[in-house]
Amino acid sequence: LAVGITHPSETVVIDNRDEAQSETSGPISHDDLFVAGMWIIEAADRDEALRLARQGSRACNRIVEVRQLH
Repeated sequence: LAVGITHPSETVVIDNRDEAQSETSGPISHDDLFVAGMWIIEAADRDEALRLARQGSRACNRIVEVRQLH
C-alpha cells in the first residue's frame, strides 16, 4: 500500500491529555516528541477526523498529529 499525506502546513496537532483540548496548526515540531505509532481512520469529513483524534488523544494520553491521506 502506498499513499501520500498532506503537507505539514495542513496538519493539526491535538493534545487532549487531561482534557487539555489544545489544537494547533502545523506538525509536531518539539525536539523531545517523536512518532510512536499511527492510526488510519476512515472519517466522513475533517470535523469527524478531528473529533476522533480528540478522543484518541484523551484515551491514549498522547499528542496526536492529524494528516489526510491521498
